[in-house]
Amino acid sequence: AFSPDGKLVLAGSGDNTAKLFEVASGKELRKLEGKVNWVREVAVAPNGEYVLSGNFDGVINLWDSITGKRLWAFPGAQGIVTSLAFAPDGRTMLDCRLDGPLTLREVETGRELRRLAGQGAAAFSRDGKWILSGDAGNRLRLWEAATGREVKSFAAHTDKIHSVAFSPDGRYIASGSRDKTVRLWDVESGRELRVFGNFRHHVNSVAFSPDGKLVLAGSGDNTAKLFEVASGRQLQTWQDLAISSVAFSPDGKYALTAGFDGIPKLLEVATGKRVMSFAGHKLYVYSAVFSGDGRWIITGSGDGTMRIWDLASGREISQSIGFTNGEWIVITPEGYYNSSARGHEYLNIRRGNKVYGIDQFYDVFYRPDILSAKLKGEDISGLVTLTVDEAIKNPPPAVKFSAMPQATSEPTVKVCYRIQSTGGGIGEVRLFQNGKLIKSDGFYREVTAQNATATMKLAALNSGAVYQDMRALTVKEKQIPGAVVARPKGELVDECVELETIAGENEISLTAFNASNTVQSVMDTASFISNRRQDEPRLYILAVGIDRYRDASINLKYAAKDARDFIAQLSGKAGTIYKPSNIHLTGLVDEQASKQ
Repeated sequence: AFSPDGKLVLAGSGDNTAKLFEVASGKELRKLEGKVNWVREVAVAPNGEYVLSGNFDGVINLWDSITGKRLWAFPGAQGIVTSLAFAPDGRTMLDCRLDGPLTLREVETGRELRRLAGQGAAAFSRDGKWILSGDAGNRLRLWEAATGREVKSFAAHTDKIHSVAFSPDGRYIASGSRDKTVRLWDVESGRELRVFGNFRHHVNSVAFSPDGKLVLAGSGDNTAKLFEVASGRQLQTWQDLAISSVAFSPDGKYALTAGFDGIPKLLEVATGKRVMSFAGHKLYVYSAVFSGDGRWIITGSGDGTMRIWDLASGREISQSIGFTNGEWIVITPEGYYNSSARGHEYLNIRRGNKVYGIDQFYDVFYRPDILSAKLKGEDISGLVTLTVDEAIKNPPPAVKFSAMPQATSEPTVKVCYRIQSTGGGIGEVRLFQNGKLIKSDGFYREVTAQNATATMKLAALNSGAVYQDMRALTVKEKQIPGAVVARPKGELVDECVELETIAGENEISLTAFNASNTVQSVMDTASFISNRRQDEPRLYILAVGIDRYRDASINLKYAAKDARDFIAQLSGKAGTIYKPSNIHLTGLVDEQASKQ
């Protein structure tokens, strides 16, 4: 594929690499390798519920804009995605490829409903009745959306059509082309009404203003130009680097441009003033659109990410990445994320010369609830206990078991391990056997010791406190007065512990926190088989029933009987499972059941 300015050529290969060449010299500028693909197109549903992204490898992803989840991915076997659009009712969508076809799909499933002969560019009319597309002969084709019937086809440009748009009232069509022009057409007659010229390079994107009075066009000649539909007069010109996408805000007050500098710009239509820039992408931004309510901007880039931005503040809300192996991740700037089962394994964080996998911080940052709250526009400041920037300044240590016997007949086994600081020190160490915590030198151990004098009042805890306790995350900056944290241990810990074996498989797991006990390490796991004889099962029943009380007015009739019947019923059945010597029964009725 050519870059919009025609100066670069991108070639992709089945070996999961892409190479970037300079057209003038043929020089290879860059070899790109990895598991992400360049995002070529984005679109947002009219009600904001879904977001679409389409890649250079042809893959289309549907994302839930509330939870961040990827709902489906359509495989890319038909070429580069060059147009994506939702129907006005949000139930169907269209995708168009560079060399065709144009496909109509069901949004919720991605199921193909109809395939049309359009290519390169496509759009729905505002009422959803018509679909407009480019064609191989540089023509415009008009289709009936409900039936797929071609209504008309008319000569349009002298080169490939890159972008098409309906006017809001459906009377006009604007089209931009490689022939360096924007043309205005009458839908009813197919007659060309006007040519908006003066471009020195390909026109990559066109858009009508919400009132239909203006046309905005972006070109590879580093300009975006605003025209008056009625007169053809040029009203504004904005300079930028190889503009690939233009859009109007829903209220028509602002224009949005995006291009090869990777920084979309918000422009005030009336004055031409640049209002805001959205910096964060690492490569070209190929597509940028507004959400239907005007709160968001959605962008797709050559860095493999689709990003959502808050229009009011200009801040990034989230970025979504679909990997070439089918995994995905959606992450906030603070580091909180949602992902597929293994999606987090493919995202790394670099600080200086050190690289950390986001999965190293799973225990803290896998928070679909926080991600969803942010996507809903809620204030998450009260939920944020740690940001990823803070976490990587004090990363978790690395943990590893020493060699362990595969099998043993001994009642105990010696387990040795090493904990190495990676720059954040070493805090609490936890050891688990078959999922049960058997060693803790920090929070759990100290809380257990304090239980006699400081009983935890669960009723007084809110859901956030309960969740934090379940996650076992202690954050120094947020902790309550007197909270207990483990004492730092330096840079290296070599320890051995003697464990009592359990008959059968024994799975031993180890994890450790950084010195400030804010981030937990990836857990290391080892296992062995114990050949020791398994203990015989035992049954203990304690049944208490009280009929007679000191206050005779509250005496009962059946409590003591129920206790006796309970023992009789269970002990009779238990004889088929337990040895008689292993059944232990205790019944306490009436005066036998003292307070002590």
